[in-house]
Amino acid sequence: MSILIFETENIKKIRCNDRSEEILSHSFRISSLYNSSNIYRPFLKSSSMRIFCSFLLSTISIFIPLSALRIPIEIEVALTSEQRAWGLMQRDYLPENRGMIFYFPKSLWMFNTLIDLSAAFLDDQGIILEIVELKSYPEMMDPNRPVKRLSDMKKYPPNDKIYAFFLQKSKSFPPGTLYVIEMNKGWFAKHGVKPGDRIVWNLNSSRAYVELFKKGK
Repeated sequence: MSILIFETENIKKIRCNDRSEEILSHSFRISSLYNSSNIYRPFLKSSSMRIFCSFLLSTISIFIPLSALRIPIEIEVALTSEQRAWGLMQRDYLPENRGMIFYFPKSLWMFNTLIDLSAAFLDDQGIILEIVELKSYPEMMDPNRPVKRLSDMKKYPPNDKIYAFFLQKSKSFPPGTLYVIEMNKGWFAKHGVKPGDRIVWNLNSSRAYVELFKKGK
C-alpha cells in the first residue's frame, strides 16, 4: 500500500512576469509566493512564452485557489497492535502541541485514560474527516484492579460492567478513516483546525505539522 502523506522536497517553481507559483508535486497544491525580480524577464522575451505563462497562472488561480498555514506539532506514532491498545492510557499530562497518531485503528475508547482528549479522523492522505471530543472517566476504573501495563487488561473481561461502560462510550469512525490523531482537549478548536485541513508527518521524525487550508482572495 502506498501512503502519500509524507513530506517531500520535490518542488517545482514556475515564474512568469511578476508572479511566482510553487507547485508541490506530492500533493498537487499550488500557492502564490512573492513578486519576482527582473532577473527572470530575459526568459520571457518570447511573446508565445509570455502568453503560455499568463494562461498557466490564470488557470492555476482559478482551479486551485488555496493557501495553507502550517502549525508545527510533536507526535508519537502508534504502529503496533500493542502501541494502539495502550495509546495514551495513564498519561496525566500531555504537552500543548504534542499528540499521538494511530495507524489502522480498530476502535477508539477512553478506557483507563486520565485526561480528556480531542481526536481527528484522517483519510489515507492525512485529510481530516471529522473531529470529536473524548471525555475521560478515571473515576469509573476500579482502584482494586489497576491497569499499569497492557497485561493488566485481563482484569477487565468483556463481560465486566466497567469494560462495557467504556465500550458503550467508544467512538465509531467515519468511512475512509485510516489514521486517528489524539491531542489535548479542545486543541483543534483552539487552533482553528477543521475537517478538510491536513496532518503531515514522517515516520522517521517526531516533528509534524497541521496544514490549515484557507480560501484564497
